[in-house]
Amino acid sequence: MTQFLPPNLLALFAPRDPIPYLPPVAKLPHEKKSRGYLGVGTFLKEFEDPKDTPPPTRVETREERLERRRRERAEQVAYKLEQEIAVWDPNSAPNITVDPFKTLFVARIIVLIHNSVNGKPRGYAFIEYEHERDMHSAYKHADGKKIDGRRVLVDVERARTVKGWLPRRLGGGLGGTRRGGPEVNIKHSGREDNERERERYRLEREREERGGRERERERDRDRDRGVAFERRRSRSRERRRRSRSRSPRREKRRRSKERVREEFDENFDRRSREKDRERERDRDRDRKRRRSKSREKDRERKRERRERRERERGERLEYIKTDDGGEVRIKEEPIDDYPEYPQYPAEAYDQTRVKYEDEDEQKYEPDNTNGSRQYDDDDLSNAVDANNEQDILDNLKLILAQGANIELENSNILKRIIPLNNDNITQAFVEVAAEWCKLEHNRKFFTDKEIIEYLLGLLEKSEESLIVSTIRALGNICYENDEARQIIDKKGLSTVISILEADCSRKNNLLTLKVSGFLVNLLTSNDELQKAALKLNIVDIVEKVLNKYLKSFNENQMLFAFLLTILNNVIDYIEDQDVPFKESLCCVLVDIFKMSTTPEISVICLEILHGQSHKDEIKTLLARQGVCELVFELIEKYRNQVNDEESRTVMKMACDMIVIILTGDDCMYLLYNNGQGKVYENMITWLDSDDPDLLSTGVLALGNFARKDTHCIHMVQNGISKKLIALLSRHNTSQSDIKVQHALLSTLKNLVIPQQNKPIVLEEGLIDVIYPMIELDQYLVIFKLLGTFRMVIDGQEKAALDLISRKEFLEKLIYWCYNSDHLGVRGEIPRLLSWLIKHCHSFKPFKTLIQIKDSVKCLVEMTSSNHAVMQNESFYALNLLCIGCGVGNESDSSNGVNGDHAAEDGDQTLFDQLINADIGKNLSFVVNKYSDKMDKHTIENLLTLLEQLINSPSLVGHLKSNNVGEALAKLTANPNAQAVSEKLNHVTVQINEN
Repeated sequence: MTQFLPPNLLALFAPRDPIPYLPPVAKLPHEKKSRGYLGVGTFLKEFEDPKDTPPPTRVETREERLERRRRERAEQVAYKLEQEIAVWDPNSAPNITVDPFKTLFVARIIVLIHNSVNGKPRGYAFIEYEHERDMHSAYKHADGKKIDGRRVLVDVERARTVKGWLPRRLGGGLGGTRRGGPEVNIKHSGREDNERERERYRLEREREERGGRERERERDRDRDRGVAFERRRSRSRERRRRSRSRSPRREKRRRSKERVREEFDENFDRRSREKDRERERDRDRDRKRRRSKSREKDRERKRERRERRERERGERLEYIKTDDGGEVRIKEEPIDDYPEYPQYPAEAYDQTRVKYEDEDEQKYEPDNTNGSRQYDDDDLSNAVDANNEQDILDNLKLILAQGANIELENSNILKRIIPLNNDNITQAFVEVAAEWCKLEHNRKFFTDKEIIEYLLGLLEKSEESLIVSTIRALGNICYENDEARQIIDKKGLSTVISILEADCSRKNNLLTLKVSGFLVNLLTSNDELQKAALKLNIVDIVEKVLNKYLKSFNENQMLFAFLLTILNNVIDYIEDQDVPFKESLCCVLVDIFKMSTTPEISVICLEILHGQSHKDEIKTLLARQGVCELVFELIEKYRNQVNDEESRTVMKMACDMIVIILTGDDCMYLLYNNGQGKVYENMITWLDSDDPDLLSTGVLALGNFARKDTHCIHMVQNGISKKLIALLSRHNTSQSDIKVQHALLSTLKNLVIPQQNKPIVLEEGLIDVIYPMIELDQYLVIFKLLGTFRMVIDGQEKAALDLISRKEFLEKLIYWCYNSDHLGVRGEIPRLLSWLIKHCHSFKPFKTLIQIKDSVKCLVEMTSSNHAVMQNESFYALNLLCIGCGVGNESDSSNGVNGDHAAEDGDQTLFDQLINADIGKNLSFVVNKYSDKMDKHTIENLLTLLEQLINSPSLVGHLKSNNVGEALAKLTANPNAQAVSEKLNHVTVQINEN
């Protein structure tokens, strides 16, 4: 059927032509590896001995740094307390009572006592009684009672009656008596709570003193005695604790019951022992003997504990002289209770009855006032179930009073409160949410879309107090919580930024402060929200707020810290989002940087300015605003406090910004100021610094000043080069700081560029100082070292001849050229060789040079460089080599600049090296690729080199085999070759005919 198809359709199904065969293209010489991998056995002797290796420097971790700072702060507080304790005298108080043993301390009452300095109410009073029995009665019964709706704490005066007592401000006090604010009613007094704590502490201490073996014996004894003894022991402990509150008749009945129980237990034990004795008499006799010994030890331990407790509870009385000549009794405070007063245990206290110590023991009706209580989840849940708004509100206020130390179990109660439409409950709920979310455990329950959207909806309300509380809650939820940030996302971010933008219409900055803190938590470590904030114009908004509060900077430093942190979070993306960093904002940051005395704010400003200092307009602005001078002053002020990694990083950033600013041309001229600039003078002072960062910064800054020849000449005349060479002589070994070495070589390289500076610097001993550095193995330093060598020998015949005559120096150069991974080093070495050949003005060292393997190859490969300057330098150097080694006309005795000529065997060595270096392939490549771009001088040097090469038959054959003649034909189209067209035709004909 296919024969009936038209030709155009048959052509669609025709097979393709076979792929033509092309011979493989050989790699260029610079793409080939000159040698294979060799073993490292010959270099093992060069390895460092592990015994000589210094131990690694251990850097302080973040946790260790925080712990050290906490420890230092604690030591400072302890030191201050010691100073205050040393001068504290309770008997020198101006309003002291006469008899401390008739005085009671009453706290949590209406305001009676005020601070004499600031007038702040203390909330307590000292009451002195006429009779001591009245004081005893008040101490026993008045503690925990309400006065004008406030539950008071009553305790004895301790300052003059208890030895070693200290007030709370000096680290003493009972502790645990300041729970909640002034409106909170404490259910139990601080005195009773403290006694319970001390009783528990005493019992725990006794248990710890026993030891492991005693605990084991106690367990065995408990198993033998059974549950009855354990119950009797527990009741015995309770009997000791409650003995004072029982009547004699009740106590007698209790002892009778105990005797009956003990007799029953003894009879039971006796019958059990008789049965055991009948079965295993021998084993029971041993057990009885061990048990009797154990009981004796147990009784001995009980007796020792009882005696020790009595000694601890005993009163040790001392007397001190008073100002009026009398004596006041001083009692050491016991650890358990106060035995000189009747015991009043918490278990015997009936909250519903108020008892007075009258003869008829008058009893009052129960006290039904609402006392303070501990928060219970069930109470709040029941109140929500009953929809009792007052109970819900009371429970929420109770949570606020107890603080944030409440851990939630789930988020059910939160979602049940949200639907309640009550302004008071809503206000209390967001305040509770803000407190609860301070705990990381609770944040996960608030990280719920329904809860967060409800809180975001509250931001639309008009009540500022509600918005402030909501912002606090959202800010605490977002702290280190990426999931919550994703829920809030860009919609919530827009709402929050609009609240910040409305700051101009508010009279106070409370809401602005909270919103700024919330934005810090929201934007931290969230790239997407940071980019979204830039689109919402956050930079301009922050700038306006900064300008508004700039005049009251000292009163709003926390706000400035938040705003600057926001700016620092988004500043990295302003270029990606095409948001300009305005000069007005830069000026505001500089003003804040100048005014700030807080290190945190200064560091944030420094980070922002450092990140934008690469822009030329910002560099100039910072230079004109005196930022370099300010940074220098700050570094000098705090340089002795740089003792950790964090502070060292900040100092490096500050130093780096000075160097970056000086890279701008306008900044360099402005700050140099004809050698009178303050920054220039400051950088010279850092040359004497022992700190490597300050030293390297000073050297690099001087190197930036040396970018203009007039500056270089002036600096060398003033002895800067001599000072730098002296510094380099102390830092030219492998143990020296690399950063300092790099800075010194870079600056010296700039200083020797002016021709009149070269002989001065050479006389100052530059070559002798930098030559030992060829033994270094840091290629970043070697790159600058090679550049310094190349610059200093320019036009200096003696220095160039000295270096090219050193065989070990040339061998080191060739080794670096083919064994270094640093492209700068590999590109600098052939240039240095060509400059040495050019400026030595002698053919004598050429024999040594060509005898070093790959030395000629290094120059030949530079001919195929992408840079015209390097091509021209290689052609010129190869020309001189050919002339100096006799490749040209041997009858020409005029060869050689100084009349010197190489030995006759030098030509064959050069021939071999040129052919081995594939000079024909390199010349063919460079002419084919750059024939239309070559300038006049490069073409002339190329043709002169070819005229030298075509005098050797072997070289002519090599050039012809690599099609150099065909490549030269392309040069005829270059206008720069018209002046040498005759020479070009002659060389082309010579290569093609042979």
